[in-house]
Amino acid sequence: MPVAPAAPAASEPLRLDPLLDELAAGNARAVAEKMPQVIGRLLPVLRLLGPGQRAQLIQFLQRLG
Repeated sequence: MPVAPAAPAASEPLRLDPLLDELAAGNARAVAEKMPQVIGRLLPVLRLLGPGQRAQLIQFLQRLG
């Protein structure tokens, strides 16, 4: 009977401060490539927002675009 491959080891959580340092240094491309992981890292904080705060965040983000 074949053996299932081992699950990959849990990776280190993405650290946001080094990415912000990269962004400040003008290395936006490196940060842009990691945006899905950045958003995933922020999800626990975003889940704390109430409906009104979410609406404000959406409005803020729409003004950026």
